[in-house]
Amino acid sequence: MRRKQIEMGESMPRNNPSNCPFPILGLFLALWLLEGCGGSTASSSGGSPNPTPTPSSIDVATYHYDNMDNMRTGQNTHETVLTTANMNPVKFGKLGAFIVDGKVDAEPLYLSNVSIPGQGMRNVLYIATEHGSVFAFDADSISGNTTTPLWMDSTQLPGESPSDDRGCGQVTPEIGITSTPVIDRGRSAIYVVAVSKDASGNYFHRIHALDLSTGKELFGGPTTITASYPGNGAGSSGSAPAGLD
Repeated sequence: MRRKQIEMGESMPRNNPSNCPFPILGLFLALWLLEGCGGSTASSSGGSPNPTPTPSSIDVATYHYDNMDNMRTGQNTHETVLTTANMNPVKFGKLGAFIVDGKVDAEPLYLSNVSIPGQGMRNVLYIATEHGSVFAFDADSISGNTTTPLWMDSTQLPGESPSDDRGCGQVTPEIGITSTPVIDRGRSAIYVVAVSKDASGNYFHRIHALDLSTGKELFGGPTTITASYPGNGAGSSGSAPAGLD
């Protein structure tokens, strides 16, 4: 099995030999997000950014989250560090990569000051992959390729694998977690919707509530999502309604 590497880093192999690793995508956005929420960089003699930015205290709890006015703009309208003057190759650039096990279509999320068992308080970057995994990284540990997460959890049950792409050219070659999770800090949970399939070709959509500190399932989950709609379209059988697959 050959490992691939792109500018943002390379993938980390899993123990399951049937799963092929894929490069992580979009982490430059995550790094930009952390820098843009109150962090700072300084140029070095070699023209590279300083790899020790000031940690952000502004949480990013779901897609395009804006905790100032909840308009889903994805902006930090109270930015005090990044300007059009210092956003240049000398003072702003790639710091490193967090290594995961599949493609990343969901937006990485960030929480400051999360209690991690045995490690104390950490600023945490949460990343969900199309391989159906959720990673929690120490956001301040970025230096080169960071391979060790605070925790990692797979959303697949025993005997399952990520879904095939179902002929979707936009999400290929596998579908696991596509949409951005939602974090509820009050319940110490990150909510994730994932799809998987078993050896018989059955597909499952489930919602998972994972503990922010450990990645363990909460509230007796996961919960299987079921739905149907009357009609004779794809997935229907005679007069039976079409189901969710």
